[in-house]
Amino acid sequence: MAKNQWPKAVVGLSCCLISIDLLQAIVLPAQRQEVEKQEKVFAKYEVVFHFYTLTDHQQGSEELMRLERLLREHLSIIKSRTQSNLDEEQEYYLKLEAPAEIEQILETEGYFKNQIKIESQFSNAHRLYNITIGLSDPTRVKDKQLTLVGEVNSRADRQSYYDKIYAFWQLEPSAIFKEISWEKNKKSALKAVQSHRYPLAKITHSAANIDPKKHQAHLELTIDSGPTIYFGPIQVIGAQRYPVSIVKRLTNFKEGEVYDAYRLKDYQNNVEQEGHYSEVIVLPLLDQIHNSLVPVQVNVRERLRKDFAIELSEDSEDGLGAVMSYEHYDLFHRGFYLSNRLFYNRYEQGASIGLSQPKRYKNVYWQNQAEYFKGSKNGLFTLSWSDNFWYVFAANASDTKLGLQYYKEKLKNKQTHIWQSNHVLLAGLNWRSNHIQTLLRPQRGYYINASAATTLDGLSSSTSMQRYELLAEAYFTPWQHRYGTFLLRGQVGYIAAPHPEHVPDSLRFKLGGPGSVRGYASDSIGINRGNYVLGGRAKLAFNVEYQVPLNDKFSLAFFEDAGDVKDRFKDLHMKYGTGIGLRWFSMLAPLSFDIAYGHDRKKLGWHINLGTRLQ
Repeated sequence: MAKNQWPKAVVGLSCCLISIDLLQAIVLPAQRQEVEKQEKVFAKYEVVFHFYTLTDHQQGSEELMRLERLLREHLSIIKSRTQSNLDEEQEYYLKLEAPAEIEQILETEGYFKNQIKIESQFSNAHRLYNITIGLSDPTRVKDKQLTLVGEVNSRADRQSYYDKIYAFWQLEPSAIFKEISWEKNKKSALKAVQSHRYPLAKITHSAANIDPKKHQAHLELTIDSGPTIYFGPIQVIGAQRYPVSIVKRLTNFKEGEVYDAYRLKDYQNNVEQEGHYSEVIVLPLLDQIHNSLVPVQVNVRERLRKDFAIELSEDSEDGLGAVMSYEHYDLFHRGFYLSNRLFYNRYEQGASIGLSQPKRYKNVYWQNQAEYFKGSKNGLFTLSWSDNFWYVFAANASDTKLGLQYYKEKLKNKQTHIWQSNHVLLAGLNWRSNHIQTLLRPQRGYYINASAATTLDGLSSSTSMQRYELLAEAYFTPWQHRYGTFLLRGQVGYIAAPHPEHVPDSLRFKLGGPGSVRGYASDSIGINRGNYVLGGRAKLAFNVEYQVPLNDKFSLAFFEDAGDVKDRFKDLHMKYGTGIGLRWFSMLAPLSFDIAYGHDRKKLGWHINLGTRLQ
C-alpha cells in the first residue's frame, strides 16, 4: 500500500466499525420497545395501590412511592401477572396470599401491624385489583445491648473493640428499624471484631424484640471473640513464570505476628501493583489453623513475560503516527522490568528504554529511563537526550517519586541554521494519584499529577531554574449513566529562570492537539517568534467534555478547550477550541475521533487515536 494511502485505510476501517455499532444503537432500542409493548399486551390484570396512615403521623409522598416500588418489585401477584399460563385458580390463591406477603415486606421496612384490604373488579374488558394499605407508625429503635464475650472480655484493650463496633453502627435510638439495616449492622459489628486478632469470632445471640403497640424495637447482640490467632506461613499458588520471592518480599507481616485483616488487604494491594500479576487474591485459610497459626494463601495469575502494544493516530496536522512498546517482566530471571518504546509521526521520532527494580515491602523501588528525541516542527529542528533516575514510594492508588533528571538539547532555527545547546541537571519530586475506575470507559474518579524540580547549581547545568507543573482531571456522572458523563481537566505550569533562553525547549511548556487544546496543531501554542515557536514558562489550560452514550460501545462527545502559553501569567490570552467527537470503547483498544474549530486560527482540525493514551 502506498504511503499516502495509510491514513485513508485507518480512517476507513474505523468508520466501518463505527457504522456497525451505530446500526446496533438504532435497531436494539426498537427491539426493546417491542418487548415492552408485548409485556403490556400480555398483562392479565392491573394492580393499583392506595395508601393511608392509621395515626396522625403522616408519611411523605417520597416514602410512599418508595414503598410502592418495593411492593411492585417483590409482590407475587404483580410479578406473575404477565405469565401466559396463569389460570384463574392460581390467580385466586395469589390474591389470598397477598396480604400476608405485603405485611412481610412492610415489616422489613419497619412497619408492623398494618391494615391491608384487597378488592377486585372483573369484566371481560377490564380486570383490576385495588390494594388499600393502612400504614402504622414506623417502628423505631428504643435501645441496643451489645455484648462481647470470650477472650476479648479479659483484655485491657477490650474497649477498643466496642469503639470499632460503635464506629460503624447505624441503628441508634430513634432510628427507624429496618431488617436490611439490622442485618448490615450485625455483619459490620462481627467484622469489626474479626478484623484484628479474632478472625474466628462469631455471633452467639441476636434478637430484635418488636413492640408493635409502642412501635419500638429493642436490639440485642452478643459476639464471642474466640481465641487469638497469629499469622502462619505463606503459600503461593499459580507462580510458574516468576520466582516466588517476588510475592514473598512484599509481605508486610511476619509469621507469628497477631492476625490483622487490614494488613492482608494492604499486602494484596502491594502484590497487585507490583506489575507481574494480572490478578491477586490473598486468603487466610481459617479452616487450616494449627497451633493458633493461620496459613496465608496467595493466588496469582501471572502476566506474560513479554508484552507488545501499538497505538495508532491520525490527524490533520501531524499525519499518521504510531507508538510501539515492548515490555519484559522478568529480566535476568529476577523479576526486573524492562520497557522499550518507539514513536513516530511526520514531525517527531524517538525511542526510550527503561529498567525498573521489582517492588519490595512498602513498595519502595528504583527505576531508570533514558530517551532520545528528534523533532522538526514549528520552525525548529530539535535533538535531545534525557536520563531520569527515580526512587519510587508507591501506595494503593498513588506514588511519590524522588530523583535526578538530566536533559541535553540542541536546537536549530530552520531559517538561520544557528545551533543552540542547553543542558540541565534537576533534582525532582513527583506525586501522582489515580482514582479513576477504569481507563477503558471512565465514569467516576479523579487523577492528579504534580511535580516540582530545581537545578543543582554548579553541577552540569547551563542555567539555574525551578519547574512546577500540575495536571488534574475528574470524571463524574451526576445522573444515571444513560444521561452522560462529564470530563473536567485542568493544567498549570511555571518555570522560574534568570536566563530563560538557556532552559531546554523540551522542559518548557507548549499546548495544542489531543489532551490540551484541540483545534490547534500539536505544540503550536507557545512563544511565537515569527518563523518558529518556542516553549513558554507559564502555562494554563482547561477542558470540559460531555460524553453522551449512544449504546454500550459508543458515546458522542461535545467539548470546549481553552489554554495559552506565555513567559508570564499576566500575558496569557486564552485560545479556544470547540468541537464534537465520537468515542468507541472497544475491548481491544478505545478509539476516539475529534473534530474541533480553533477560534484564533479560524480553522478546523481533526484527530483519530486508536489505543489508550496515558498521562
